[in-house]
Parts: sequence; structure tokens; C-alpha cells
Amino acid sequence: MALLCAASVMLSHSQQQQQPPKRPPLQPLDEVLLLVLDKNKDSKVTRDELGESMLMLELLLQMPATPADGSDNDNAAAGYSTLIQWLKSSSPIIFNVLDTNNDSTLSPPELRVFVQFEQSLTKKTGGMKDLIRDIFAFVDANGDDRLSSDEILAKVVNSSSNKDDKSDDDKKEDDNEEMLLSTKIRNGLLSLFPTLRPDILDVDIMPLIMSAMKQYMDVTTSTLDTDHDGYISRSEVGKYYNTVGKKIMEVSKMIKTMGPMIAMFGGGGGGGGGGFKMDL
Repeated sequence: MALLCAASVMLSHSQQQQQPPKRPPLQPLDEVLLLVLDKNKDSKVTRDELGESMLMLELLLQMPATPADGSDNDNAAAGYSTLIQWLKSSSPIIFNVLDTNNDSTLSPPELRVFVQFEQSLTKKTGGMKDLIRDIFAFVDANGDDRLSSDEILAKVVNSSSNKDDKSDDDKKEDDNEEMLLSTKIRNGLLSLFPTLRPDILDVDIMPLIMSAMKQYMDVTTSTLDTDHDGYISRSEVGKYYNTVGKKIMEVSKMIKTMGPMIAMFGGGGGGGGGGFKMDL
């Protein structure tokens, strides 16, 4: 009996030794970004420090290559790549809207918006998905759960090339439609991210968003219309949101995993994703 007890204790001890050590919990995204971006360790990020890290951030944000087979994944990759390029070119203005005290640096409280963005993607209610739903419903004028080119043109690209041929009343109506959509997006963003600077959002960010929606309308339509029926359905928007959302969560986890090491060695270069699911 004593031998059996001793063997049992030894076996239990051996199994405990074989178990891998528990990994420490990942730091919040804002804390890791400060570690990576704050080169001189003064607890704030300057424009120059952000600029020096742009290549590293761009590499981390890239979506893994997928076969050009026309699949949903391939379409999402093309749209995601366009989004990243837009974010890169818009980074100076985005810096301004995050800089709530206008001191030309990003402090830890100002970087907190990245955690808010991450959380907004996974909220079941009151998050980014509700804002997307509201925008979809606003553009979907006839309420048939799909967007036609006419509906998109009416709400998003009303300053098209034939606008000069329209009457003054039609031009004014078009401008009102765009203003209403811009206002809906603006109010939704401030609701999700209350620390953003409304003045910069109004003067710089909203015109930038509306301009991008017009500029990339063809890319966006071809990306979302996966069944090529000429309409963007609610389910197609939901699938794209899920694909891009999962990628963002994967990138977030990668940054939180790799960031401390990158900061330690002073370099840059990219995880599994968090739970992410949404039905429009």
C-alpha cells in the first residue's frame, strides 16, 4: 500500500511538472501601443515617434495573403488593404482627432480610444455593429434589406460628375442627404468614442470619411457584392464586417503579444483572434 501511495504521489508530481507554465495575461492595447510607440519613454507619443513606427504598424496590420480565387476572403482582403492604405494616408489627421488637449502628443488617456475601438467591435449592443446597422438602414431607402446603386448614389456619392446638370433645388437636396449621412456617422462615432475632439471630427475627419466613401465606392461595392447581383445585401455587409472584425482582433492580439518584445529590442515588424461574431 505504501508503495502504491508513493507511486501515485510521484506520478502526480510528474504530471504537474509536464504542464506548461501559465502565460501572464496580455496587457491592454493602449499600454502596449505606448510601450512600442514611445521611443524616449516619456509616457507620451509624438508625431515623429508615430511616423517612425508607421512601417512597423503597417506590417502588423497587413492581412495574410489569400488566393486570388474570387472568394469572400479574397474580396475582404482587397477591401481591407484599401482600408489600411486610407488609414496610413490619413494618420496625421487621425492623430489630431485623438489629441484631445491639443498638445501635439498622445498621452495614455488619449490612447485609451484604441481599447474603446476594440471593445466596440465585440459589443452585442451599442457598439460598432449598431452604427453599421443604422447607416445601412439610412441608405436603404425602400427598406428591402439591400442597397442598390441608386440608393448608394443618392446618399453617398451625390456630388457625382453629373451634378452640374442638376437644378439648384436638386443640388440642395443632394447636399442635405449627404449632410444627414455625415451627421449620422459623426454622432455615432462620438457616441462610441466620447473622448474624440468634435472640432477636428467636424472640420477634418468627416470630410475625409465622406470623400473616401466616394473615392472608394467602386472598390467597396465590388468587395461587398459577393454574389454579383448588383446589390449589397444586409447579410453581405455582415459577412464583410465579421471578416474584417476578426482580422482586427487578430492584429490586436498580435500587437499585445509581440509589442512588449518589440519595445524591449527597439525594433518593429507580425496570433489568434478573439471571439467575434455579428449578424446584421
